[in-house]
Amino acid sequence: MDDNFDDYFVDEQEEEKEQPHVETAAEREDREIRELTIERRHGKLRLIAAIVTLAVLVALILWLRARYFVPYSTSERKGWIVRMENEGALFKTYEGVMIDEACVSPNPGDTITVFCDMLDFTILDDDVARDAMRMNANGKRVVARCELYKGRLPWRGNSRMIVTKVQPDSDRVAPAP
Repeated sequence: MDDNFDDYFVDEQEEEKEQPHVETAAEREDREIRELTIERRHGKLRLIAAIVTLAVLVALILWLRARYFVPYSTSERKGWIVRMENEGALFKTYEGVMIDEACVSPNPGDTITVFCDMLDFTILDDDVARDAMRMNANGKRVVARCELYKGRLPWRGNSRMIVTKVQPDSDRVAPAP
């Protein structure tokens, strides 16, 4: 009896061995290209994430620069230096206190009334601090060139006001005898 169905229970049938595939030149070139090519997945998302990260870093750097490294205002103050000290454990700076000329009001009878707070400042340069100490000892009125920063850094002292130059006040007219 002849049937058209395959017999799966017969062990006598020999399975044919598969012949190894011989790679053609075009297939070999395609394979080499696939091996050397880096697959980029989610390229647009990575690009957007990189741009956002870069924008945040730039904004942070600009904010830090504006707050701590660029003076908020530059001015000249006239007055008398009351105290100068060399302070700091790790970062040595010169800290001083000055009475601003605008805060002093002469009263009749040769008395002076101070009606506002004293100006705290920091001097970073040794030569400027030496000049300020000399003028403090002489009791001279001084002109101090100041830079005011929005933020305070440990190596710049205890105050946001940094004095960059101190000189005697030459505008002051000597009293007539």
